[in-house]
Amino acid sequence: MVWMAIIPMAIGVAATSAPLTTVLMSAVPSGRAGVGSAMNDTSRELGGALGVAVLGSVLTTRYGSALDPAVADLPEQARAAATSGLAGALRVAGDLGAGGDGLADAARQAFLDGFGLAALAAAGLAVVTALAAARLLPRSDDPDVGAELGGAALGQPTTEPRDQLGSRPAIPTTLSSSGASSGTGTTGPNN
Repeated sequence: MVWMAIIPMAIGVAATSAPLTTVLMSAVPSGRAGVGSAMNDTSRELGGALGVAVLGSVLTTRYGSALDPAVADLPEQARAAATSGLAGALRVAGDLGAGGDGLADAARQAFLDGFGLAALAAAGLAVVTALAAARLLPRSDDPDVGAELGGAALGQPTTEPRDQLGSRPAIPTTLSSSGASSGTGTTGPNN
């Protein structure tokens, strides 16, 4: 069950991280690349932190409610340890000896139930976010979209090389006998 949630998530993150960064950075003028990069990093960090907090709360709440019947007859201290998490429940089950097998099984199943609910919540949120992005983000039929990053990152042909900030690099027009640029006759954004 756990692998069925983790593998698609890993594939999705790997397949979308670079293209989404490219789209975000191509929407920002080259002079404001730092702002675009900061927004990209901030949104990822905030999304990651909130995702862990919210989905962790969903998992923990489901785990505790699913485990309640199995720990109802335990002393308060053992019940608190068991409902604190899977490791605590397995420790309490080990302390109970052979009578703890039922608690260990119930704790494992409660954890899987919580993880499954958290994975479904994450999938639902991903679908809602994708629909909102498709509906709300601007579209462009302009063939020069992404030119600030050279266009090639978006699968668009480019007519001239550009650096990451959208400037054409200086290209020497003459070389000395040693192969080094003579420093004169270069073309570039500042010449």
